[in-house]
Amino acid sequence: MRTRARTSDEAAETMRLRLSALEPGEAERIVDRALEILAGTGMRMEGTRALADLARAGAHVEGSGLVRFPPQLVREALAGCRREILMAGAEPGRDVHLREGGRTHFLPGGCGAFVLDLESGQRRPGALADLRASTVVLDEMPHVDAMYTTVAANDVAPERRDLAELATMLGATSRHVICVGGPPTREDAVRVIDVVSGGRERFVARPRFSTLCTTASPLAVDGAVLDRHLDTVELGVPLLIYTMPLAGATGPASLMGTVALAAVPQLSPAIVHETGRFCRQKAGLSAQTACIYAERGGEGLEEGAAARSCIRGGSASPSLVRIVRWPAVSSLR
Repeated sequence: MRTRARTSDEAAETMRLRLSALEPGEAERIVDRALEILAGTGMRMEGTRALADLARAGAHVEGSGLVRFPPQLVREALAGCRREILMAGAEPGRDVHLREGGRTHFLPGGCGAFVLDLESGQRRPGALADLRASTVVLDEMPHVDAMYTTVAANDVAPERRDLAELATMLGATSRHVICVGGPPTREDAVRVIDVVSGGRERFVARPRFSTLCTTASPLAVDGAVLDRHLDTVELGVPLLIYTMPLAGATGPASLMGTVALAAVPQLSPAIVHETGRFCRQKAGLSAQTACIYAERGGEGLEEGAAARSCIRGGSASPSLVRIVRWPAVSSLR
C-alpha cells in the first residue's frame, strides 16, 4: 500500500523547532533554588497593599516591605493559577492560545524611546502618531500574532501616556494588544473594558488586551506598580511579568545563578495575587483567578530557562508561558 507524499505546506504545518537550554533535572534544581531565594532572601515589595494578606497567609513580612515566602506557601498559591491563557483578538481568527507545549507565536519588539523620522531622516523622540503608524503597518504582517507597544508616546503627559497608548493600539490593530503599563487606575481599566468588550463578563471570556509589570533586579517590585496591576488582573486582564537580571551586574556572575534569580520575580507577583485571592475568599469576598504569564528576557537564554524551569518544576503561575524577546522580533510560546 502506497501513501501519498505530503506537500510542503502540509509538512510546514507539522514541523516544529524545539530548543532547550536545560539538561534533564536542571529545571527542578532551578526551581528548588528559586524557592530557597524566596524563603531566605525574599522580595522587596514596599508599599503594596498585599503585605497584610501575605502576612496572614504565612509569609514573613518586615516593616521595610521585605517579604520572605515559605516554600509551601509558594506551591499552594501557584497551584491555584491557570495553566492556559487566551489572548483574544478582535475576532477568533486573531486569537492567541498560550499553553505549555503549544506552537510559537510572534510579536514585535518595542518601547522605542526614539524614532528615525521618515521625512527628515533625523532621530527624534517617539510620539503617539508614530505608535499608531507602526501598529497599522505591523497589523498587515501575517507573521505577527500579537501587538506590543512598539514606540513610547513621549508627546503625551506621563500620567496619561499608558492609557493613550493602549487606546491607540486597540484602534489600530485587530490583534491582541500587550500594553506596557496599562490603564493608570482601576476606573480607567473598567472604562476601557466597557468600550472594548461591552462589559467585564464579555472581556473575561475574551480578554482583548493584557498589561506588563516590570520587576526591578535584584529581587524588587514597586508596591504602587504592583497594586496597579493587581487591580487590572482582578478585572480579568492578563498580566505579563517582565524580569531582567544581568549576569555579573544585577545578578550572579554564573549563568545558572542568574537563571534562578530570574525565576523569583516571575513567581512572586502570581503568589501575591493568589494569596490575596485566598484570603479574600475566606473573608466571604470573591475575586477572579489571575491570568499571568512570564517573559523570557531579551538578551539571552537565562530568563527563558528560568521560565521553563518554573513550568517543568511544577511551580508555574497561570501558565508561566515562555516568551522569547529578541532585538526586533519577540516570540511567545
